[in-house]
Amino acid sequence: MAPPPAWDIYQQQLSKLGYGQPLWNPSPQSADAEIEIGSVLYTATPGEYTLLFNTAKPAEDASQSKGVPVDFTPFAPKNIAVHGPSEWNVRPPLMSKSMRSIAIEADAGASAPTGLPLSAGAGFKFTLKDESGAFVTYGVPGVRTHLQSKRHVVTYMRAYHDSWMELAGNYGLDLRSEDLHFISGFIKTTHWVLGSVHGPDYRGREAHVQCDIANLANLNVKVSVANEEVAQPSITWGPQHELRGTTVLDPKSLPRNQCIFINYYKMKRRLPLLLKKPMQAAAGPHVLPRGDDPDIGPAVPAEHHQSDDSDVEEVPPPRQRADPVDCLLHYILENSAAEVAIASDRDVTVLFQETGIPEDLQQGLVDLKPTIDLDEELVGTIAVDVRIQDDPAGEEAQGPSAVEAGDASSAARAALPEYSSGAPSGGEATPGAPPAPGSSYQQQEGGGDEMTEEEAARRRLQKQPIIWEPAANGHTGTVTSLAVSPDSKWVASGSEDTTIILWDTEDQSVVRKWEASVETVWHLAFSPDSQRLAASGNEGRVVIWDVEQGDELGTLEGHRETVHTVVWSPDGTKLATGSDDMTVRIWDAETYQQIRSLEGHNAMVTFVMFSPDGQLLASGGADYNCRLWVVETGELKHELSGHKGMVWTAAFDPEVRRVATASDDGSVRIWSVETGEELVILHEHTGPVWVVAFTEDGKQIMSASSDSTVKICNSFSGERIMEIDGHDSMVNAAQFSPDGKYIATASSDNTVKLWNRADGTNLVTFNEHNDKVTHAVFSPDGLTLSSASDDGKIRIRLLSEFIKAEGEGDGED
Repeated sequence: MAPPPAWDIYQQQLSKLGYGQPLWNPSPQSADAEIEIGSVLYTATPGEYTLLFNTAKPAEDASQSKGVPVDFTPFAPKNIAVHGPSEWNVRPPLMSKSMRSIAIEADAGASAPTGLPLSAGAGFKFTLKDESGAFVTYGVPGVRTHLQSKRHVVTYMRAYHDSWMELAGNYGLDLRSEDLHFISGFIKTTHWVLGSVHGPDYRGREAHVQCDIANLANLNVKVSVANEEVAQPSITWGPQHELRGTTVLDPKSLPRNQCIFINYYKMKRRLPLLLKKPMQAAAGPHVLPRGDDPDIGPAVPAEHHQSDDSDVEEVPPPRQRADPVDCLLHYILENSAAEVAIASDRDVTVLFQETGIPEDLQQGLVDLKPTIDLDEELVGTIAVDVRIQDDPAGEEAQGPSAVEAGDASSAARAALPEYSSGAPSGGEATPGAPPAPGSSYQQQEGGGDEMTEEEAARRRLQKQPIIWEPAANGHTGTVTSLAVSPDSKWVASGSEDTTIILWDTEDQSVVRKWEASVETVWHLAFSPDSQRLAASGNEGRVVIWDVEQGDELGTLEGHRETVHTVVWSPDGTKLATGSDDMTVRIWDAETYQQIRSLEGHNAMVTFVMFSPDGQLLASGGADYNCRLWVVETGELKHELSGHKGMVWTAAFDPEVRRVATASDDGSVRIWSVETGEELVILHEHTGPVWVVAFTEDGKQIMSASSDSTVKICNSFSGERIMEIDGHDSMVNAAQFSPDGKYIATASSDNTVKLWNRADGTNLVTFNEHNDKVTHAVFSPDGLTLSSASDDGKIRIRLLSEFIKAEGEGDGED
């Protein structure tokens, strides 16, 4: 049999190292065709990739030589991490696992004056443990760039992949959907040498590779194998078009555009039932040979197909190695109700990072049984975290740690007050209070066909000129606050675009927009009777609006700096505010006059919160402390000290006997309200904790963190009861449903997830936002779940469309 192609050996061997798919020709095909984040590639020549277009560049860019899809919407990369380069020194080559390094050589007396990593005459020796092997070495340490946000890619591919296929068809390319590669990462260097070896004569023999890589004008590679005649290995080097015939010695003069590894996503749709190949003898898909079902696996080449009236002949699989991502797409479609499968090479690496990628990957997946995450659009993905936390292996780069472009550190988060604005509302187990008895929304006596006060109010609103648009079309800037009215009729959103939008939860339409009278709306709060809306901003003012009529009712003035948070007392008679001016203030809710100013904090105040009985007020912020105040007198009851970082939020238990605080230091602390004593310390998280909430009976406590997890613990013993780990990035908000059966979480991976509180299983993933989701709030009646994102969009969902009437959990302890 003819030996496999050199490029196939090379890709098969080095892809198992976990860096991504190795490229047999790392040089860009042209100056305008460099592989970058957002590139869409296809294979035109075996072993090489060709650029179709770049989703992250404008349509008029020179790289878009084939044009762009109809109605092209550019991809906006989020959460890009960069690793390396490390300092310049001698670097060993990357070898396949089938090769064992014996020695790394360097001619110390002939080092180049520019300090090249491999000096003149440098080389390495290895032995081959089986018949195939591959290696790559390079002139300067590579730089790894990777897109960390998996959901951002999945959302974009789901929306626009069909248009990519249409573009390929218009260009005369006959491609399957899974033939397109969406680039999410790469490793690049300046110049390189790579090779593959194959044959029984190599097994157990000592081989010597000599790379005179310092002499770029005449780069030379020699390979010898135990001084015996064997099949010559396949060696290539480059970039030849830039090096040959030159006298370049300084690698700093070469661009780092040689892409030696790529990370990528692929997508496959389930074929319609009518297009499936007929099954002989009533065979089900579970008994068909892998790869023989065009719906869920790689199709058998057309030349092997048999006519319907011929005998079925067993045909060996094609010799060409299957792409490992194709195996994942097959697994997803075969083992779920997904209509679309999206997977990446990083999924494979993470799944088998402990055991190594098996030779039979399809069987390895069957044995491993990885979890499939199915979103509301029936898009299936593998539930793993594809983020690259550390630099590539020591031989590749040991430079600076990753630069997280999207996820703020704890220090940066302190400078982003929009997070604190969501903390009180996100942390409360039961948001808001029910409408006050006797309010205008109670049913009129008489029943029958008589119009209720609520219906009359809706009629009045219908007569007013309103702006109608779907809830998906919201703000032009980041959404900084989200609130649901206690009667569950309204959702209010505030943004850095200086506007407030009032939404109707019934038809998800915009009722009205206000110019907020402040530059940025940091926090919104409805009064307990749902008649008024308070909005705090960065000019030291809080504006009160009439919800029904849209009129401005008054302004709370007195703070000297940004007001991050505003809350109503449970009885609606007072408001409390916290500000960058380090003060907490209590206001009369009728006259809008200040009652008292509470001083004592030594830094900005990020949250204030009334106790359920309205007698106490908790406040905290950047001075690492939480303070409990007596509302009636303004007296400081306790200063709760112990945290080593900013305190983001707090939560009272239902009986107001304990208060819990969450901090940047990764801990949750539970204190006695009566004595101020620290009762329990929870060290469950490895990152800042943004959310804390007691269950309705106070026996358990939930916390959510930047470490992408949610933990539920016994609030008395501190024992962990449950860990919810399913997001790809930090959890920005978490909340119990009013009936206690569910948990909603919002994450920087652009998703909202709904969980069964009883067992922690994921019931549904809402993958509708195009940027990090900062708020997720249940309505008090439990009928809707609303979310807000940095993409400026508001999503209001009717939960009955996603949850069975009887529910999946009873919410009991």
